[in-house]
Amino acid sequence: MPTDKEWFESNTDKIQELLVQREIDSKQDFEDYQEELFKMLRAKPILNGVELMKLRSSPDNYIVEKMVWQGDIVILLASEKVGKSVFALQMACALTCGDYFMQEYEVPGAKKILYIQAKGTREETKTRIEQMTSKGGIRWDAKNFYHMFPASLALDTEEGFNDIVSKIYNTDFHPEVIFIDPLYMAMEGDLIDNKRSRIFCRNMRRLKEMFNCTIIIVHHKRRPQTNYKGVGIKLNKQDDTIMGSFVWKAFPSHIINLVKLKNNIRKLTCETQRGSVTIRDMELEMIEPMPLMFVVNGSLDCMPYVDRVLNYLAGCKEPQSADMATKGTGLSESAVRKSYRRLLETNKIMKVNEGHTPTLYAVRRDK
Repeated sequence: MPTDKEWFESNTDKIQELLVQREIDSKQDFEDYQEELFKMLRAKPILNGVELMKLRSSPDNYIVEKMVWQGDIVILLASEKVGKSVFALQMACALTCGDYFMQEYEVPGAKKILYIQAKGTREETKTRIEQMTSKGGIRWDAKNFYHMFPASLALDTEEGFNDIVSKIYNTDFHPEVIFIDPLYMAMEGDLIDNKRSRIFCRNMRRLKEMFNCTIIIVHHKRRPQTNYKGVGIKLNKQDDTIMGSFVWKAFPSHIINLVKLKNNIRKLTCETQRGSVTIRDMELEMIEPMPLMFVVNGSLDCMPYVDRVLNYLAGCKEPQSADMATKGTGLSESAVRKSYRRLLETNKIMKVNEGHTPTLYAVRRDK
């Protein structure tokens, strides 16, 4: 069995051919691209049963708890003006720093994010991030966030695919999660064209394998249809969700479905074929404008950071304010304040200087 180095050296011609295909100057330092190209080419097309069973099980390697797993291709689905892009951008920010998503769902580690924005303006995205990260809002690590705003995007064509790949290779970073927002602006062909849709999906698999990354695609729900009298047409269940070809529902690892209920309340559901635990019919509240973000609205789901705050307080000799606990735990201010509220409700902590500022908290020793 050849070593990685021997394998790489024996495939030099093939790799250099790929460099040319990707419009990358092969005269540049070859080491810059070795790791990415090796991951792309080394994968065995056929595994025996022993090798297959040695692969890591999907539920063990989530990158956003109960929502996204390493190597997934996910579609984030919602109607117009529901907050798809805000939700996606908030998730991207959480991934850059490994902070809890929506103050509740674990992000095990920081990732390098590529956010491909295919509509709107860069100024709009900058403003949203400023709103999200304002006082009481979310955290992010700007050094792990990369933003691409192409003049045109055609990921259902070989030329368009190669153009994006070459741009990534010419940037000194390796994307671990790629967001594409939105799908309908990332294709040259029509969304209802099955052939073009399949080409796009194949290219997403190629992109995922090249960079060993996760891909999250923002897409629209099908608009309500009416007949010539203006009366609504009831669609079959399999046709009433995703805009465009049947491929969009069949292809992704799973679909994150965001539905507007009333005012700023949304319902979140993950539709998946996984045998793992996912979110079912959870209510979210969209807070705006400052800070701009989604938070869980009265969810009974677990909040893993609450125990982290409780353990921190239990280890402190002196009562702690929210600012002190934020620094001590490394969590966001909003996560600490939400934890304090939950721990007060369950009578696990108490305020020791009620009516004074800043409020100090301590663990109830009689509990």
